[in-house]
Amino acid sequence: MAYFHFSSVEHEIGTVLKPGHWGTTLDSSRYWEPVLGQQFSIEAFREPWRLASEAILEITRSNEFPSKPSRLNCVFVLEGMPAVEFCRSYLGGNPRLYEVELVNPAASTVAADFSLLSWASRFPPGIPFFPNTREIARRCWSAVDPIVPEILTESDVIIRKRVE
Repeated sequence: MAYFHFSSVEHEIGTVLKPGHWGTTLDSSRYWEPVLGQQFSIEAFREPWRLASEAILEITRSNEFPSKPSRLNCVFVLEGMPAVEFCRSYLGGNPRLYEVELVNPAASTVAADFSLLSWASRFPPGIPFFPNTREIARRCWSAVDPIVPEILTESDVIIRKRVE
């Protein structure tokens, strides 16, 4: 089975991606500090909710699924083109698609369900945030019949080719 990785960054063929980029990205999140005259943006509004959701995903993993690898310390890959096609519309900010190879196929992995992590699933209007997010986290980490399997691996991955 072929693995694929979306990226907002241009990578050279042969580049090795290390686990933990998502965790580093979340660690660099900042409070919204508007410049004088700057309008409030929807992205600024979404950031705290995304961070809270990610924190609940991690707390749930740590408490209920401790043997599963953390989203904060993994590389995210997709298995097969059907998963790529499903995720493409959700990952518009990550326009580059690469075919990748796991350096260590025996590394800890989990097939989480990406379909549960869309904005519509995670943040539906009128639904209580914490209970919904805890349920999504449990379903995501249980990895039972994922609709769109997103493989989280603690392995390094090697960029093998760019997919147009």
